[in-house]
Amino acid sequence: MRFPLLVILLSFLFISCEEEDNSPFYVAKNGVTIKARDWVTVGTTAELNGVT
Repeated sequence: MRFPLLVILLSFLFISCEEEDNSPFYVAKNGVTIKARDWVTVGTTAELNGVT
């Protein structure tokens, strides 16, 4: 019973980590600065922490 639960939890962790890498914007390590990825173009909009 523990093994299937562990597999489900680990797969959820890996899936949620991958989605963050696709976001065009991210919060810097200082927790204040918003940064854009190298591939972002002018006019790009996205949701970051629930805010558009």
